[in-house]
Amino acid sequence: MPKSKALLWSIRHPANRFTSYLFGTMHTNDGRAFFQKDLVISKIDQCNIYAAEMSLDQISGSQTHNPTILLPKGQTIQQYYSTRKYAKIRKRILLHTGIDIHSMRFYRPVIISNIIMDAILQKNMTKNLDLFLWEYAQQANKEMMGIETYHEQLQLMDSIPLDYQFKALQSLALHFSNHKKQLQKSFLAYQDKNIWKLYHITQKGTNKMRNLMIYKRNAIMADRIAFIALDNSGFFAIGASHLAGAKGVLRYLKHQGFLLKPIE
Repeated sequence: MPKSKALLWSIRHPANRFTSYLFGTMHTNDGRAFFQKDLVISKIDQCNIYAAEMSLDQISGSQTHNPTILLPKGQTIQQYYSTRKYAKIRKRILLHTGIDIHSMRFYRPVIISNIIMDAILQKNMTKNLDLFLWEYAQQANKEMMGIETYHEQLQLMDSIPLDYQFKALQSLALHFSNHKKQLQKSFLAYQDKNIWKLYHITQKGTNKMRNLMIYKRNAIMADRIAFIALDNSGFFAIGASHLAGAKGVLRYLKHQGFLLKPIE
């Protein structure tokens, strides 16, 4: 398939007279990621179903006791690191971001890393892009769905080895400038609608976890999108890094007979 630069795609199966849409989001409150919101909203209006990666209603409200973000009961990140190393990691992150990870010591390291990376970008919107689109579709009385379930998200978190998570958090703290540059590259690629560059950056960033965190999920999401889009007009919003590549959602949909068209 041609390597078109596009975050928004029309998808239609020859057996269905309805057109659906697939949009690559970025999970951020940075207003610069909202540059296509008017176009995206116009396509949501044309559909009867809105599906995000998972139902955002399931993760609304307080996260204090949310098992997807917490370490196993009774554990803290301090227990993994030596006192000296924990102090160093805490100090580095506080210096670079103003975030004190001690307040999140019961969180899984992957969640802490995500919060830290998110703090690098601007936070000039009251809602992140995913929630903004979800609430718009809800208010427009669309049928709301999650492509993945809450239980599957929890299983995913449980599948990422804690040792890997702790090492990744340590790397983020000690090599913060390198990670910041990679995130900025990702954001520039998103603004350029270059899903192929995002794919390569994500491949590098997820390293040995890419099969678990990206490829397997892509195949599952593509199957569920295809199932819904065969008989409906749906708008599907998933992370942009899931779109491109030999094992990307677009390629899987193409293999299932869907006609794909980039929307500029």
